[in-house]
Amino acid sequence: MFETERLILRPFIGEDIDWLIDILGDPTTMAFYPRPFSRQMCQDWMARSQKLYQEGVGLYAVQIKASNAMIGDCGITYQMIEGEWLPEIGYHIHRDHQGYGYGSEAAALFRQYACSTLQLPAVYSYMTSDNAASRRTAEKIGMTLHSTFYRNDVEHVVYRTLCSDRSSKKVHL
Repeated sequence: MFETERLILRPFIGEDIDWLIDILGDPTTMAFYPRPFSRQMCQDWMARSQKLYQEGVGLYAVQIKASNAMIGDCGITYQMIEGEWLPEIGYHIHRDHQGYGYGSEAAALFRQYACSTLQLPAVYSYMTSDNAASRRTAEKIGMTLHSTFYRNDVEHVVYRTLCSDRSSKKVHL
């Protein structure tokens, strides 16, 4: 389990499926994905993360401390980016909780974890080029634009932090 000033980030458990469907199944929250997730896709999403926890990575449930509200997920997974499996910070925050800095707060924690605890040489985030909110989140935690690529005729941008850089120091939000 991880904590920030306002958030608890904990491993998924089976009882999380209904709130996860509310988030990943929401068309507005998932506007930059090919489609919102079905129940089966959410179950597979959780199961994949649960397996990855043994390797020190995976997506974690994001919960607001003050209210115990489950608002999204965040963590590190390995993603195919430009033909290479790279450690990627991913985040999804339900539309009702976007704009309050929760995504940046959670992503900054995992950026620090990737560099300090996992001692990765670099960590990445990628998104469709028109996903301005996700781009701002990556920039807010100190990542810089690294490259662009196309997947299924859609332009994606890749942000990166080199962990040996001074930029890998703790980010204050």
